[in-house]
Amino acid sequence: MQAASELKAVPETDRKPETANRIRRAIYERVQSLRSLPYLASPGRVENTRELVITGTPYLVVYRVSEDGIVILNVLRGARQSP
Repeated sequence: MQAASELKAVPETDRKPETANRIRRAIYERVQSLRSLPYLASPGRVENTRELVITGTPYLVVYRVSEDGIVILNVLRGARQSP
């Protein structure tokens, strides 16, 4: 999984580092659940992708299931459009 670099992209929210850290933790924990349940999320809008909603945050993780595991394609703020 390549989530670590994507998590760095989560901006400091309202200039409150604790909020950004809470969001990063929530994303990280949800992505970790994909190790044992790779098809947990809904099919994505783009073919062969899945979209994992991060409950309690405005973020969505777009990923692909491959032979080697999970490939994180993007971490999107809910207000942004899908890839």
